[in-house]
Amino acid sequence: MSNMRTYQLRQEHLDKLNKSPVRLAKWVEALQSGEYKQGRESLYDAHDCTYCCLGVAERAINGNTQGNMIYLDYPSELKRHATFDGMLLEDMKTNCGVTFAGLNDEDRLTFKQIANLLLGKKVRKKIN
Repeated sequence: MSNMRTYQLRQEHLDKLNKSPVRLAKWVEALQSGEYKQGRESLYDAHDCTYCCLGVAERAINGNTQGNMIYLDYPSELKRHATFDGMLLEDMKTNCGVTFAGLNDEDRLTFKQIANLLLGKKVRKKIN
């Protein structure tokens, strides 16, 4: 029998995201747009033209092109870019301690589910 897990961003992290509403809106819009094919384990994978959710943030917020992202040394390069109110995106976590990379790569939330988390909504997903 499968269980359901409920995800929600920690309130203090959601508060930091909401202090930069224009940047947050760009990221949410990009995740919801359907323009980006979701991938795993890298910001951008040139072989199949896929992004992780943090790669979408880098592209939408900072305007990095795919070619530039191939050579980003994740996470050290991303740390200089993707911050909200001084907090790094890769340091933000859900109520169950999962980072954005973990949501994308291990727990396999869709971009739309991740966008809902960014909007302060709870997301439920079946886990095995």
